[in-house]
Amino acid sequence: MNVSRRSATDRIPEGGQAVEVLALGRSGGSLCGRTRVGATKVLVRLGLAPVRPVAGELFTLDVTRRTRENGLWMLEGTIRAPRLSPSTLRLEPLALIPRPEAGERQHELETIIPRIPRFDASGFAAIEEISALWEAGEMELAELLAGELLARDLRCLEAHALLGSFFLDGPVEERWTERALRHYRVGVTIGELSLGDDFEGVLPWRWRGNRALLRCLDGYGRCLERIGEARSARNVFERSSMLAPEAPLGVGGQEPAS
Repeated sequence: MNVSRRSATDRIPEGGQAVEVLALGRSGGSLCGRTRVGATKVLVRLGLAPVRPVAGELFTLDVTRRTRENGLWMLEGTIRAPRLSPSTLRLEPLALIPRPEAGERQHELETIIPRIPRFDASGFAAIEEISALWEAGEMELAELLAGELLARDLRCLEAHALLGSFFLDGPVEERWTERALRHYRVGVTIGELSLGDDFEGVLPWRWRGNRALLRCLDGYGRCLERIGEARSARNVFERSSMLAPEAPLGVGGQEPAS
């Protein structure tokens, strides 16, 4: 037992060393993550860090200090080089549910919305409540709660789509196209990894479980358009149309559930 404890500690760098961490989401004022080597769960103190990875991105942390808090390693240091590395996600694919009653090629993606402790709303109601908080001007709280969802399960595509819409369609002073793009891109990547390379079906908008991925695709395409990547945007929109030919236009934002 003591040997395994020492080896786990050895995998957490001390001050002056660097470690690669997969961002999993927000937890209070810290970023919840998992080390690439050893898959140890850690918290990274954000403070006023100018670089903030989005959930699902891999980043390098130049550690200045490590402490142990409530059974978890708390790391402090400089965050750099956030990037998307699909091979490091190591997620169980979302289930793909056939809907043969509507057509043999129709499917619905599994919906995962974790429960946030001490937050009354759950499921789709939680997504609506978080969106309402943002609309009411409680932007920091809304972002924190959406991040809490991802800290509990990175496969919550609803949270990826919600965070993307916050930064893409928020008030002018809050718009941050590059950050919105990164949120949407992670959601698209997780959805595509769940579909796999051989998927030849469709994901109609009518099935609620498909809407988060379709919102991520639409938002990702809109971000690419906004930064002048017209060809890449066209490819994303074509992919969205292939998956859901009858989806309404401009679905990147959050509309009331139906």
